[in-house]
Amino acid sequence: MPRHISRTYQRAAQAHSKVMAARQSMLSRTPAPAAETEEPMRRYVFPISQPVRTAPAQEELSAALTQVLEHQAAQEQLLTDLLEAVKALTSALLNQAPKD
Repeated sequence: MPRHISRTYQRAAQAHSKVMAARQSMLSRTPAPAAETEEPMRRYVFPISQPVRTAPAQEELSAALTQVLEHQAAQEQLLTDLLEAVKALTSALLNQAPKD
């Protein structure tokens, strides 16, 4: 009985060898760049000055937290109202008599 030979690895190896040969031929065609003609890359760590961060005062934090809590309470009330409206519409649709 002949044994089935997988060509998966053979094809991958052939493809790899073709790619390497193409790279080698490209490298042999192009002349090496002259090192003295290249300018060095200039890197700037922080080209834009960073703002100085200061800790906010306790009163500012308290006012901001109070504002956040007020907005959260308003959102919760809106969501509760929407839920009630959806419940009312659902019950109205379920209780609607079929028109036959």
